[in-house]
Amino acid sequence: MLPKVQEPENAILSALFDQLKMGWLYYSCAKALDDAYGTRKIVSAFYFFRGAYVACVNEALLSLAKLSIANPKSVTIYTLIKYAEENPAKSKFANSEDVQKACKMNRNKLRKYKALLKNLENQRNNLLAHFGKINIEDPSWAQSDYIDMSLVESCYRELLNILNSYYDFYEHGEYRISNIDEGVEEDVKFLMSRIGKLSKVSPSF
Repeated sequence: MLPKVQEPENAILSALFDQLKMGWLYYSCAKALDDAYGTRKIVSAFYFFRGAYVACVNEALLSLAKLSIANPKSVTIYTLIKYAEENPAKSKFANSEDVQKACKMNRNKLRKYKALLKNLENQRNNLLAHFGKINIEDPSWAQSDYIDMSLVESCYRELLNILNSYYDFYEHGEYRISNIDEGVEEDVKFLMSRIGKLSKVSPSF
């Protein structure tokens, strides 16, 4: 039996939510590790946890870039908005006027993050995905283009709200990511407790 082909709107929604879930997982892991550092719960395996933290921050930023930086060759949040604008009749649970209003409102929401996304694009092009010549010509540029992670979290949450506005139109459903936060919190607690116990055990020879 051939696999069922998704409707375009559902395929776009599914692809974007999969990307958002992974990005949020990376962000949640980075935040949990940062909290663990701040409360001095990390007492050993410093190299490993530092590497994990940096990797998760970088992947969280790259995932956000994939979702929110417009590119005609990529599937981004703008792909979804444009599709909804051009195909309002595809919405099962909203009329055309409501869909158009939502699209306008969602574009305005994204404009609030214009500075963040411009900064993120520079970081992606010169540091995260490529190593630009600017790193040699002006090594201080990255410090001046520091990315506020609290804005990254806010942007992720806004993207989730936007996705859910269309998911509600098409399937009357809702995407959730709260289970990721809960899972990461439990995992970090487990790791810290195990490390704490092991650090108290003297090696035997």
